[in-house]
Formats: sequence, C-alpha cells, structure tokens
Amino acid sequence: GHGGKGGDSGTGESAYQKSGGASANGAGLAPVFLGSGGGGGSDGSGDSGGSGGSAVKIQSSGNLVIDGTISVNGQAGSSLSCGGGGGGGSGGSIYLIASAVSGSGSMSANGGAGGCVASYTGGGGAGGRVVARYSTSNSFAIASATATGGVGGVKSDAGKNGSAIFVDTANYNATSYKGFTFEADKGINTDPRLRAL
Repeated sequence: GHGGKGGDSGTGESAYQKSGGASANGAGLAPVFLGSGGGGGSDGSGDSGGSGGSAVKIQSSGNLVIDGTISVNGQAGSSLSCGGGGGGGSGGSIYLIASAVSGSGSMSANGGAGGCVASYTGGGGAGGRVVARYSTSNSFAIASATATGGVGGVKSDAGKNGSAIFVDTANYNATSYKGFTFEADKGINTDPRLRAL
C-alpha cells in the first residue's frame, strides 16, 4: 500500500491461499515515498509483484505549467502462472510546490493491476499520492490528477484509492479528489506543513 491499502489476494479462499495487501503509508500532505512493490504469487510459480511507482518533486518560485503527463503509476503483477499471479505495485508520489499551478495536462499515481484473470490472482496495488501546493492561484483541474487503486483479479480485491489534494497555502484551503481523508486530530488550519511553501 501507499496512499491506500493494497488489495488482498485470494479472497474467499482457504487461509493458506490468501494473502493480505499492505496498509496505507506515507505523508498525505508532503509525499516523497516511492510506491511499494506488489507481493509475489502464492503458488511458487515465480510470478512477481509489479514494481511500485517512482517519486517526483517539482518546486518552482513562479508559475508551474503542466501541459504534458506526469505518471508515477505502479506496474501490474506478472501472470506467468494463473495459479498465483503477482500483486500490483502501488502508485508513487507527485509533489508540486509553486506560486501558481496551471495547464491542461494530467498527473497519475495509480496502482497496478493484479496479475492473472483466473482464480488465485494477485490483488491490485494501492493508489499513491498527488499533492500540489500553491500560494497565489491554481487553474489546473484536480479531476486530471488521479491516484486510483489497481484492479484485482476474479478472487482478489482491488487496491484502495490513494489521495489527490491541492493546497492553497496562503488561505489554508484544500481541495481533494478520490477519497482523501484528513486525520481526525489534524485540522487544515493547524497543520504547519500547509503553511510552508
């Protein structure tokens, strides 16, 4: 897992055929972690888990224009043997800090799919984290920033969504997309990580 929990593999099977996905980890407001790799297949066939996504941090004192694609997606688990496909790798981190953010591009930190499509398949990788912090303006569409969990196989779970959040550091406002939740003991106005640009 990274921004969310990784998908369990072999759900509905006997205990020796199941394996659990990793729990969520990483800083939701200042992400720098790589995505974690997916687990290997459970039947000894050599099916490997997908690699986790990378980490990208871009800091600018001016306007940051994103007209292309920034992708730190996890890879799919391998499917050499459908007796125990590998788990999908979790999405990585995209961390942008600028005075203003604009553009018509896209950003993704999606989890990879679990390997195989038959029984005993790998679970999907969790979504990663996308954070854009700006102090003057943002015209980048947050719907173009995704951190979705990867699909799981027939008897496995999908990875949970990660988080995509845009933070206005001057006014202490935040806009989130795809399931981000603030920790109960941290309010948007009290977290010092939001104030530093």
